[in-house]
Order: sequence, then structure tokens, then C-alpha cells
Amino acid sequence: MRIAILAAIGIGAFLLVFLPGYFFLLPSGSEVPEMVAPADEESES
Repeated sequence: MRIAILAAIGIGAFLLVFLPGYFFLLPSGSEVPEMVAPADEESES
């Protein structure tokens, strides 16, 4: 069971790090800035 849990955590952490960077580097990732901008505004206020 520990192996499955560790694997799930590892995959989750990998996706959290890899997917945002992958979409950020893509020229077609125009949806990312639209989602990031409101988040930045909320964090600043």
C-alpha cells in the first residue's frame, strides 16, 4: 500500500511541477495568463 501511496504522491507532485511549466512554455498556452492574472490580483489585495 505504501508503494501505491508514494507513487500517487510522486505523480501528483510531478504533474504540479511539470504541467504548469509545460503549458507556460507553450506559445499556445494563452489560457494560462488568463488564469494566473486573477490569482495574482487576489494575492496582492
